[in-house]
Amino acid sequence: MEIKNNFFLTLLYLVGSQLFISNYLFSQDTIYLGNPSFEDTPRKGCPPYSIPIKEWNDCGLVNFPGESPPDIHSAKNEIWGVTLRPYDGKTFLGLVTRYSDTFESISQSLSAPIEAGKCYKVSVYLGFSQKYKSLTMRSLLERSVNGDSGDYSTYMEDFSHPVELFIWGGDKYCNRRQLLVHSGPVIKYNWELFILEFSPKSTYQFITIGAYYRYGYTEPYNGHVLVDNFSPIIEIECNN
Repeated sequence: MEIKNNFFLTLLYLVGSQLFISNYLFSQDTIYLGNPSFEDTPRKGCPPYSIPIKEWNDCGLVNFPGESPPDIHSAKNEIWGVTLRPYDGKTFLGLVTRYSDTFESISQSLSAPIEAGKCYKVSVYLGFSQKYKSLTMRSLLERSVNGDSGDYSTYMEDFSHPVELFIWGGDKYCNRRQLLVHSGPVIKYNWELFILEFSPKSTYQFITIGAYYRYGYTEPYNGHVLVDNFSPIIEIECNN
């Protein structure tokens, strides 16, 4: 009888432990991004309009009309001189900053809101290209003034300068109400895993991700960051 009682007590303990662990894991929010690896048709972002990236909204259409949208890179197209291969899937995202104090960013609605006072983490692979040349409004104007109808490559500007990836929370598409986290300068000529943690001050349904100048910059400049393979946003225990 004692052996049988011990068996049932052990069984109840194991079942109770499993229920506790399951309930704990279930209570932790997991928030999913649409198209987190930026799988789409490879293309240069060409103004004044380009097909939106699947499940993302181009914020440049609102913030900087006339500027180019983000690029979708692949292993084969090598646009602007970028030769890095995708970390995940077939394509990845390229975002730039410009001398004109403009920058590329995209936005989407989350599968569930990130909530005020909770703590979260998300991981993403970021890269940097030794070569990145592109046209700007300034270079196109120069070409026009010179009356040049030949090769555009003569007027391409250098974008091979490190920037950061910024993530903002907001109340609607492309709304940068709170800077949630930024990566620090991305300088490696390969994919590097960045694990980013943040705690929103308010509850947000939307996020915006964008390239932005290195923290403490004094003048805007041409730069870029390459982005691939976002993880889901996972709730974590707050440290304080």
